[in-house]
Amino acid sequence: MYTRIQDKHIKYRISKQEAIQLADGEVFHDSISLSVVDSLNYAIELTEQQNKFEYDKQSNTLSLFINQNSLTQELTNRPTKKGIVFRQQFGEKEITVSLEIDVKKK
Repeated sequence: MYTRIQDKHIKYRISKQEAIQLADGEVFHDSISLSVVDSLNYAIELTEQQNKFEYDKQSNTLSLFINQNSLTQELTNRPTKKGIVFRQQFGEKEITVSLEIDVKKK
């Protein structure tokens, strides 16, 4: 799993194998240490709800929830370079969030 944050866009990238595992219900977690006591955590999991992105201040976690049908459609129609893209509102701010399935990475 790879996460990129740039401007007002958060992009998650996973391999095709990871996408299949995600479709089977596996939840992906990763983190990066920011200091001895602080880390930034990020996760991807499947949902039957609409695609959404959440930030939990308490656990310092960026969570991406991908709709099961969206993921199945992306896997079935050959993953596109664009991936699954949606906009998420945070108060008056809006960000773009995407999940890209990297077909080159094994």
